[in-house]
Amino acid sequence: MLTAHCNWNYFFNDVLKFQLRCKMTADESQNKVILATGGYDHIIHFWQAHSGVRQCSVQYPTSQINSMEIHPNKQLLAAAGFQHIRMYDIYSSNSNPVVNYEGAPKNFTAVGFQEDGRWMYTGSEDNTTRVWDLRSRTLQCQRLFGAVAPVSEPRVSIQYIHIDAEGTCMAAVDNKGNCYTFIIGSRGKMHAQPTRHLKFQAHDTYAIKCKFSPDSTLLVTTSADCSAKIWRTADLNLLPSNQNVDLTTENGSEWKKIPITPMIELRDNNQRWVWDVAFSADSQYLVTASSDNLSRLGVYFPKRGN
Repeated sequence: MLTAHCNWNYFFNDVLKFQLRCKMTADESQNKVILATGGYDHIIHFWQAHSGVRQCSVQYPTSQINSMEIHPNKQLLAAAGFQHIRMYDIYSSNSNPVVNYEGAPKNFTAVGFQEDGRWMYTGSEDNTTRVWDLRSRTLQCQRLFGAVAPVSEPRVSIQYIHIDAEGTCMAAVDNKGNCYTFIIGSRGKMHAQPTRHLKFQAHDTYAIKCKFSPDSTLLVTTSADCSAKIWRTADLNLLPSNQNVDLTTENGSEWKKIPITPMIELRDNNQRWVWDVAFSADSQYLVTASSDNLSRLGVYFPKRGN
């Protein structure tokens, strides 16, 4: 395992109170990478990731920013907050949102897009998932799914889930630092039910985020232990015959439990809780956002195979 201390190319200073969210996109016309950060100060900042220079800032009125996602066209940024999803044009000089979606009585906590950008999905504190047709002239959600009894692991709370770009594997992290992987599909087809695959101790304390790289070769986890850890998905998929595999049964289903060492552990002496993380589109760079009001960019992963 490689532990990286303060090995960052750029630090992005932000003025916020608690959490920091981050997203990256590429401006192919100018050969630039744009980094967007937002948090509890009601402001979204856009940075030139290659230089660390802040390009512009826009106000996010009335609430903090809980989640952000960049549209597949790389032109729009969706920001989720209290009762609203606001869409901004990343390259426009107009700081007002292009579209304002609303409908949840509480906070929107998650937002994302279908791969072709035809519809948007959101999650909120009222235990509902909403699907929005972006081609529709109305700003109302077209489908709403309720979860009266959320599915979670006994005695723990699931903090985040993420599905890899190939649609074959799902990862989840909980408040005890565990990471779980599920097999959800193969060869472009979804399984009728996810299969429990692997459970391992990613962090010693509260885990916050887990995300796959766009090329599906890496998985990153972040935590309240002030670190981010990068795992090779090949290491998670291969279970050598000489590896000590512990099969534990929970709710009638088995977990494979094996000790795994991360490829890289990112830790900074001044870094605090790592709230968010994002890969560049080519999976070669990683940016983190933490409670010390900094977003850090500078981890380089050379091209590699599984």
